[in-house]
Amino acid sequence: WAVLSWGNKKIEIYREMLTPRMEKERWLAHFGVDYLIETAFTPRYAETTPEQFVTNHLSNLNLSHIVVGSEFNFGKGRDSDVELLRDLCAPYNIGVTSVPVIETNQTKISSTNIRAFIRRGHFQEAEELLGHPWYISGMVENGEMIDLDDYVLPATGEYQTDTGLIKITNRRTIKVDLPNGLHQIHITNKLS
Repeated sequence: WAVLSWGNKKIEIYREMLTPRMEKERWLAHFGVDYLIETAFTPRYAETTPEQFVTNHLSNLNLSHIVVGSEFNFGKGRDSDVELLRDLCAPYNIGVTSVPVIETNQTKISSTNIRAFIRRGHFQEAEELLGHPWYISGMVENGEMIDLDDYVLPATGEYQTDTGLIKITNRRTIKVDLPNGLHQIHITNKLS
């Protein structure tokens, strides 16, 4: 099994990341995916037509079958659909299966809905759609900064958090500079 994904360039251009790349790889491996195929999503790639997407990209991957969501769109303008994908893949003997939208509590499971819940600070609802708690992780760099520019984040405010292992010398706060203000994580329990 393999998964085709668009790398960080897509996130930088269009949206904020829900899951760090390394975590995405671990989740996919957990569910039996052998290969993660990533392609850079650049402004030029965004101009690819549906026909070019299949001819120039999918046909070169030696695929026998593709599984997509029933609302899958691809190519410039995203005005394509699963039926067009089937038609374009047929000459290459690539089968296409469409899986239905999945809902929980009458809410469609989608990255758009998950991002909206996180932005509003509705973490329980986001967790129900994700199937696990939402979290962010990052490396402390330049002394006290964690680069979270690529992640979807809740509104400015104070949130109760569970923190993994953090070594702090004489400070009790980790500062995270964001375009919309300053987020802080307050450490309440000392491990040693």
